[in-house]
Amino acid sequence: MTRIVIYSADPWDSAISYLRIREPAYYLGWELIPAKTDGGIDTHIAKDADYIIIQRDFPRFVQCNEIIQIAKQKGIPLIYEIDDWIFYTPDSNKQYEAYRYYLNGILNTIIAADRVIISSKFLYRQLINFNKHVFLFPNYLPENIWKIKSLEIDNSENLTIGYMGGNTHDQDLEWVTPVLLKILEQNKNVSIKIWGCRPPQQLLDQPKVQYLAIDFQDYPQFAEYFQNQSCDVFIAPLLDSPFDQGKSGIKFLEYSALGIPGVYKRLDPYIDYVVDGENGYLAGGLDEWYEKIVSLLSDSNIRHRFAENAQITVRQHVMSKHFREWETAINGSSIQTEIVDDMTHDNSPLDLIQHISIHTQKAIWDIQNIIASLKQENHDLENENLGLKEHLDNVLNSQTWKIAKIIQSILRVFKFQKE
Repeated sequence: MTRIVIYSADPWDSAISYLRIREPAYYLGWELIPAKTDGGIDTHIAKDADYIIIQRDFPRFVQCNEIIQIAKQKGIPLIYEIDDWIFYTPDSNKQYEAYRYYLNGILNTIIAADRVIISSKFLYRQLINFNKHVFLFPNYLPENIWKIKSLEIDNSENLTIGYMGGNTHDQDLEWVTPVLLKILEQNKNVSIKIWGCRPPQQLLDQPKVQYLAIDFQDYPQFAEYFQNQSCDVFIAPLLDSPFDQGKSGIKFLEYSALGIPGVYKRLDPYIDYVVDGENGYLAGGLDEWYEKIVSLLSDSNIRHRFAENAQITVRQHVMSKHFREWETAINGSSIQTEIVDDMTHDNSPLDLIQHISIHTQKAIWDIQNIIASLKQENHDLENENLGLKEHLDNVLNSQTWKIAKIIQSILRVFKFQKE
């Protein structure tokens, strides 16, 4: 049995573990060994692996270099796996601080890896500059967790717009908020339901906005919960930024599995899934978002047709039909080059190197400031202690203290004689 040792900073039950490793390995019958647990990071277990996978931001740990060296010394294929363009995480993102200090380590791992597995053509175009063995394995819907529901299109006048996203998508939701407020104002029979990401206060203040603050770390638990939720139209806004372009289109698959049509940002994550006007809407600017959301809300026939066609697309993107692509990527087979032959990779590697250099320098300055601050605090504390010592010496040598000691002695004698 093929034995793969996994080094990931993410929980073993997280979405990234299931979508990128656990589900395809399940279909292949391969043994997976998570080497980072609550008990720490086991580097020695890597020596007995058939493959070693380092995932996403694991290079934040100092043991990463040791694992790379073990792979090289033992001749074990080293694979780096990533499904997000974390190099360009915006500073407003909640994960920014978690990544900014480790960009050098991540890039070093990408360069050192025998193969790199990514989730989108966008990521391929970025990373082919740093490793010539980049393999595309998109996110597919795992049927062990998700079921494709039968269609139930609501023909009533009371309709709900839904949005689901993690807590790092607050800017995406904030961007589309003016559209949602306009729809609420003009359509008294429309409400909004938001799962996960906390919406802007402008939306929270609206009586017809329901916010459910879910935060599942366990992907199967999330899938079970979300499949019991409902709305009439889903939205998937994104910012037109390098970070959002690096996202995968898994939200389209999850939304569509529920049998609910949606409006999606006309951006890399969705243009490979959504045929505009057939299985959903693609929208660019805010005016187009408004028009297409209203179009879906206004016509139940369009909603039904989109939902039906979207589920056809979902059935073409389930894990059971594509797990062999993962095997191809793990093995480093040249067969998969056909999938990416049409992709250009004209992005200059200097752009990313410069970006990382700037962030690294900023991180160094931050650390230097922290060190300087600690040195100053230590200096102040030493001076304070010295000042206390000098003050104590002055007190002990003062005439007042000498008189006090004499009085104390007299009182002690007086107390003894009294007893």
